[in-house]
Amino acid sequence: MKIIFIKKPYNSQPDGGDIYNKKIIEGLSRIKDLTVDEYDIKIYNKGLLPFWRWRISKNELINLLKIEKKYDKVIISHESLASLTRYIKCDIFIFQNLYSKIRGNLYLYQALYKFGAKYYENIALKNSNNSIVLSIREYNSISKNNVFYIPPAINPIIKTEKNNNVINISSSNKWKLKKKSNLSLKEINYISKYFKIKYESGFTKVGLMEDRFDCGFKLRLIQMIYNCDLIITKLDFNQEILALNCSLKNIHVFPNFTKINFKKLISSIDHNANKKNRLILKNKHTWKNRSEMLYKLLNDE
Repeated sequence: MKIIFIKKPYNSQPDGGDIYNKKIIEGLSRIKDLTVDEYDIKIYNKGLLPFWRWRISKNELINLLKIEKKYDKVIISHESLASLTRYIKCDIFIFQNLYSKIRGNLYLYQALYKFGAKYYENIALKNSNNSIVLSIREYNSISKNNVFYIPPAINPIIKTEKNNNVINISSSNKWKLKKKSNLSLKEINYISKYFKIKYESGFTKVGLMEDRFDCGFKLRLIQMIYNCDLIITKLDFNQEILALNCSLKNIHVFPNFTKINFKKLISSIDHNANKKNRLILKNKHTWKNRSEMLYKLLNDE
C-alpha cells in the first residue's frame, strides 16, 4: 500500500502537531508492505473566514491531482487544509484542533478562532472517508460514525529534571492564545518562593499547564502525566485524562496560581497512582499503537 501524507511544512521548532505527524509517519513507515511519502502544502494566502485557513494555489491543486492518482490512500493533516478535501480524495483527515469547540476564558480571541470554523470543519468531515480528532471532548461533540479518537502518545525516553526545587514555565509568544495565557508577574513571583524557575519546555517533578484555552494541549498533557509527579492546570482536563484510563490523583486545577499551597500538594502526592499511570501509558499509549490504529482504518474502508 502506498500512502501520501499531505501536511503543512514543519516549523523550525516543532510544535505538537508537527510531532504528531512525524511520529505517525514514522510508525506507518515501519509497517510491512506500506510506504509513506510526505507532501508539504505551500501557503498561497490566508482565508478570510476562518482567518486561520489556508488557501491553496491553482497550480498546487493541479499538481496534487496528478500526484494523488499514484497512491492507494491519502491522509491530510491539519484543519487549515480542509478545503483540499473538495478536490482530492481523502481517506483520513486529521484535525489537530477543532476550533469550533475551543473552550477557556480568553473569550475575544477564542471567538476569532471560532468564527467560520464549524462550516470549514464540516467540509472535511463531509468529504473525508474517516476523520480523526485528538481530544475526547472534541470527539464527544461530533455525532458522526466516521470520526475516531486517536490522541497523541508518549515518548518514554524523555527525562524528568531530578532537582525537586526546579519548575519549568514554557509559555510561547508565537501564538496569540499562548501569549495571553502567560503567567502574571504576581503568579511568577509567588511560584519563585517555592521553586527555581526555568523558562524551558522540559519536564520537572511539578508540571504547570498555564494555558487558559484548550487547544494545543494534548501532547503536553499526556507527556506530563508520564513525567511529572504533580500536575497543576488552569483548565479542567479530567475528561481527557480519564479517556486515557489514567487516575486523576495528583492533578489539580487552580485558575489562579497564587492560590496554591505547593508544600501541601507535594506532601499529598500519591506515588502509587503515578506508577500505575506510567505503566498504562507505557503499555497502551505508544506511537506504534497510534500508527496501527490509522492503518486499521485504512484497511477497513
